[in-house]
Amino acid sequence: MLSKIQRALLVLGAASFAFGSVACSISTEVIQEVEPSSALDLAVGPFPAQTLPLEGGIVLGIDVTIRFFQLLFGNIGGDVTVNELLITTTPFNFLGLPSLATEEICIVQDGGPAMGSFSSNIYTSQATFDVSVATVALIGNEALAALLPGGGFGFPFDLQATIPLSLDDALGLLTGSGGGLTVTQDVDLEVSLDIAGIGTLPGTVTGSITLSSTDAFPTSQLLDDCIAFLSEP
Repeated sequence: MLSKIQRALLVLGAASFAFGSVACSISTEVIQEVEPSSALDLAVGPFPAQTLPLEGGIVLGIDVTIRFFQLLFGNIGGDVTVNELLITTTPFNFLGLPSLATEEICIVQDGGPAMGSFSSNIYTSQATFDVSVATVALIGNEALAALLPGGGFGFPFDLQATIPLSLDDALGLLTGSGGGLTVTQDVDLEVSLDIAGIGTLPGTVTGSITLSSTDAFPTSQLLDDCIAFLSEP
């Protein structure tokens, strides 16, 4: 009797030969939802820290190249592109001042889609993601946004994690269903905010973001508010 892993290797190996080569490529798209446990603590200068509960999601494009000889050792790898990213949080009083309520706060990619890599091993049931994403938090309050360069503040979100990945999840990833893919990324960053009339204030962003596979991009009132804000001319 063939083991489950051996059967999977035969299927994937047959797929590579079916394309008339010792290698084939599979492109999939996986939607990841921000789990409710995700939150960041933002501390700027001497002002009180703010805890920011997060919601939203990202859409990952995964291009996997299956090479027959690498597959013999259970290795699968490819490229990852962050096609979409929208994360939001509840409005808060910026710098702890009620007169500086943020209104919408929308975290989006700063620039084009981010790219990185993905690798996994069927035998060890592990996968590694390495994607650096430049993001910016845009502020809906026009008066407050005018005090910040570009209307917000930037910080990189690096998706760099090694996670358990079962065979079923790996196959789900290859077929576009996402399987049970769950990634938790710890965040511990130093940031600096250039605020007109105040100067440059050092700050930190700490916490964690957990992303899990879902069938559709999440929706909520906060996300709808961000979409409306971002669509304004």
